[in-house]
Amino acid sequence: MNSDEEMPDYEACMSRGRSLMGRSRYADAAEWFTQAIRIVPSEDTTYALLAICRISTEGQEAKAVDTAARAVSHSPEDSFNRSIYSLAIGASAKEGQDAPFRQALLEATEAIRLDPESGLAHTALARTQVRLKRWAAAETSARKALEFDPDDTVAAELLSAALLQQGKHEDHDHLVRYQLENHAEDDSAHSSAGWNALRKGDTAKANQHFREALRLNPNHEGARLGLVESYRARSWIYRSLPQFDAFINKLTGGRQTAFWIGGYLVYRWTSNLLKETAPWAASLLVGAWLLLVFWSSLARGLSSLFMLADRYARLSLKTREKWEGIVVGGMALLSVIALGISFFSSEPLFKITALCLLFGSLPAASAFTNDHYIGKWVYWAIAVFCIGCAFYPILGLLLVYTTGIKLPLILSVMNWGIITAVGFSLVRAFGIGYR
Repeated sequence: MNSDEEMPDYEACMSRGRSLMGRSRYADAAEWFTQAIRIVPSEDTTYALLAICRISTEGQEAKAVDTAARAVSHSPEDSFNRSIYSLAIGASAKEGQDAPFRQALLEATEAIRLDPESGLAHTALARTQVRLKRWAAAETSARKALEFDPDDTVAAELLSAALLQQGKHEDHDHLVRYQLENHAEDDSAHSSAGWNALRKGDTAKANQHFREALRLNPNHEGARLGLVESYRARSWIYRSLPQFDAFINKLTGGRQTAFWIGGYLVYRWTSNLLKETAPWAASLLVGAWLLLVFWSSLARGLSSLFMLADRYARLSLKTREKWEGIVVGGMALLSVIALGISFFSSEPLFKITALCLLFGSLPAASAFTNDHYIGKWVYWAIAVFCIGCAFYPILGLLLVYTTGIKLPLILSVMNWGIITAVGFSLVRAFGIGYR
């Protein structure tokens, strides 16, 4: 909006916002709805439409929840508002979090109670049930939504997911064909077709459909996850990462404690033995053990880094995930490289640099996943400090080998970085300032 132009009235703002929404220009539409709220701050529909725009804009999911809650507070008996609130809560939740989805489930159920014939409410319920992996219930809800609105492609996509997970492949094939024939320019139709192709092992066709879905809607979560699964099907490296991560996470309670204590004892005994006979192997063992210990923190970044190397898979990564791969995965990889160089160099600084890079990546990994309104800034401050300490010796090594100039306090800076990272890991372990 041009500040020099005459200020539009409420209806004009709403009209422009709706028009931009229709063209999937959600960020621009959000500006007009925000302006409309300034003019008439008590209209619940405006908040609901603004929430839809924020749901569809990367990085705005948390704000969408607050905005949708405002819509509900202004008109708590409106089924549409409750449905949008349910969708916003689900969109803001992280993978593996069940509590937000249970809350979203309650809101969707309330929306249906307020208006049993609302297709949107049944779609919101189906979406939540899919995220909770309640496949049979999701199928029922999605079919109900399609009864009220046969052209609801989102409900059709949710039905497709439920059928696929239940092994109802004949029904799924029929639904996918119908959607593509009748909604060839719809992102949900292409996402469903991609998953169907992936089930049949046709990764090339799956990539084609997922890419088309993301072209039509860059924020389509189903297509984004589909590209991830497609990459997993093609890459033995990526397949191994989640499998190993799942193995670690399965070890709970006493078994997990026994695994780590037993592993540490074996590591210490083997390391002491190798120090005398094969120092290079001892260093390699230390690096492998540290990578294992901090695997849960580094797995996301390493996975994203590997996916960046694939021309299809990187389309599935959000901007934040790309940077997480570059920073966290990149530092972990550089740590391994520095350790490898140390085997062929008499310079002891390479081993310490490898350690510093590995420890420096830990605060960065926590900062990328932290959404705490205050804690995230503290985490990022610590991360930037540790990253600086990790790269300071690298700069020192480059200067020594290229110009002969030696930077001061290299060892001290590295020690500060390692001590800070280790201390900060304890803070993260207790979840202080983290959400």
